[in-house]
Amino acid sequence: MEQVPGIKRGEFFLFGAVICEAIWRARNQAIFEGKETNPIELCQKADKTIVEHRMSIAIHLGFQLPKPVQRWKKPPRDSIKLNVDAAFKDGYSSIAVVARDWRGEVVFACAKRVYSNLPLQAEAEAIKWALSLAKSLEAAAIIMESDSKDCVDGLAPSGKKIHWRIRVKT
Repeated sequence: MEQVPGIKRGEFFLFGAVICEAIWRARNQAIFEGKETNPIELCQKADKTIVEHRMSIAIHLGFQLPKPVQRWKKPPRDSIKLNVDAAFKDGYSSIAVVARDWRGEVVFACAKRVYSNLPLQAEAEAIKWALSLAKSLEAAAIIMESDSKDCVDGLAPSGKKIHWRIRVKT
């Protein structure tokens, strides 16, 4: 087999084997059980299987694995959680805010273009905008979540350590 630049042989074979098994299982379910498989779900299952294989190989080789991904959590009762982010493409920036209540229901979601090509500035603008939108909400507490460590640290009271972890999403 000829080497393809940027692709490791073992990864290529793992991917091929997992895809072949997923197709074979889907075929058997269609023939013997009359079940149709959603191609997107098939790809998602294959991707999950590949991640599981990689993790088992890493454990076998003695690598330290990242901690499991922490999922989004609802805010406490009578609170609102604001999730903010900024995105950049072709010299433009956009910011977005999603507000959810203690049940996890969307209270509002907004996005707009901002005139900044600096990621930190756009992230700060997203936080500022979210807080200005949240002023009119009646809630016992407002919780802000952002993926910008610099902005979060900048808003923290002096000397207070903010809980911060970067998680690997698989």
